[in-house]
Amino acid sequence: MQLDTDERLVVLVQTVLQRLAADAVNQERFVHQEFPDEIHQLFNRVMRRAYEKFNLNDAIDGFTFWGILEAVMMHDYDKRIAAPDAVSARGILRAISTNLQLETTPKLVLVPLRKTTIENEIALAPLFLIPPQSDEAAFVKTLNSLGLKAAPIREGLFQQIRSACTRGSSST
Repeated sequence: MQLDTDERLVVLVQTVLQRLAADAVNQERFVHQEFPDEIHQLFNRVMRRAYEKFNLNDAIDGFTFWGILEAVMMHDYDKRIAAPDAVSARGILRAISTNLQLETTPKLVLVPLRKTTIENEIALAPLFLIPPQSDEAAFVKTLNSLGLKAAPIREGLFQQIRSACTRGSSST
């Protein structure tokens, strides 16, 4: 999803930047949300438009969206406010899009289930259960067969995990 392809969204973000600049909202005031209610409403319109246009409801929650929006706004805040134009607005929307894609990309989480206690429930992306593998090459091949790209594995890590599991199972 590329939010910067929606012209209405670009205009909304540009309007937000212009209002922040016109009201002299500096970075500190922005962090504490010390700005007029009209700017709050503009931010709400940005979020509503993004959710309606790009069907974000099933992919990401509002708190995450706000967190990404705030983080992106804080990066080079003064430069964005100094040039409250369509170029800055598109840059913000591209950065938000990149972060949204990271948030909505399925992530593979590997945990040693026998020794793991789940203290707090968390929402996980699709979970893949991979049977025990004979070595690192087989593990990577299995990931590839599932359409996943294996992250680089530190040399010897697979053997360390396997030997730890073997030691753990022999002591029980």
